[in-house]
Amino acid sequence: MQRVVMQKKPVVAQAKADCEELLVEIVQDKRVADEQEKQARVQAGTAQVILLHMGTFALTDSAAPFVDLQVNSEATKIAKETDEANAIATQVTAELDKALPALREAEAALNVLTKKDISELKVCRRL
Repeated sequence: MQRVVMQKKPVVAQAKADCEELLVEIVQDKRVADEQEKQARVQAGTAQVILLHMGTFALTDSAAPFVDLQVNSEATKIAKETDEANAIATQVTAELDKALPALREAEAALNVLTKKDISELKVCRRL
């Protein structure tokens, strides 16, 4: 039992580290997507303000396609990045779900170790 625990310990540690790295990537990608969405909204708002200062109270027919194209382009990019981030999150969650039972099993195995077991390991290490 102890050998199994010792063998699975590095596997669980590696899976945990991999999951944490992927979660960091997801958070970073989400922040980038949120920032790009914010910038797209600011740019669209800026275009409307510029047109209002030019004396129009709504987007003119000549400016509307340009602004719509730019906003749609940014929205498409953001949607793509959001889908990619969600796919990564799904993958990480699946990997984490696979790793957690092994982690729980390893923790349970460690919890059954007694002081006598640990003393035996110390003696074996000296030999």
